[in-house]
Amino acid sequence: MLYLSHNNDSEASMLVFDKLKSTIMAATALITGVTGFIGSRVALEVLQAGYRARLSIRHPEQAEKLRRIFSSHLSKIEFTVVSDITVTGCFDEALQDVQYVIHVASPLPDRNTDLLIPAMQGTTSILQSASKYSTIRKVVVTSSISSFIPLAGQPHGTVITGEKDPLWLEMPDIC
Repeated sequence: MLYLSHNNDSEASMLVFDKLKSTIMAATALITGVTGFIGSRVALEVLQAGYRARLSIRHPEQAEKLRRIFSSHLSKIEFTVVSDITVTGCFDEALQDVQYVIHVASPLPDRNTDLLIPAMQGTTSILQSASKYSTIRKVVVTSSISSFIPLAGQPHGTVITGEKDPLWLEMPDIC
């Protein structure tokens, strides 16, 4: 048990308070997609903000490269291997004792691979697992600009522009 005294030893009291504060404030975020450009940047921002990060990777050998990238934050990172994010329940164990979920992972483009179904299944899987834990305060799901484009392709005359924040789709004769 930790007690704070109300005497004149304010320096000692502040040290104890700082220790208690850092313990309480060290919430953990599970982050998927950390081997990618955006996911690794998200992880860095989370770590620099003082959070702990549980980094979800697909292959154990990916951890070594991430240890080098986040070498100044090693005490605040841990790894969990989820080899197939489309499997129902695959995130159940990874989400134990987590307060925040940031889902950045998505399949990489490949000529012979469908992107839509694995992306939807991966998102559904993490949301289903997150719903099992009352400790989770927030879930953030990222997506690609391609989610704004109809599956059949862009309608004739579609212009994608980034002049406003956020990025929007201008569709003449439609909107």
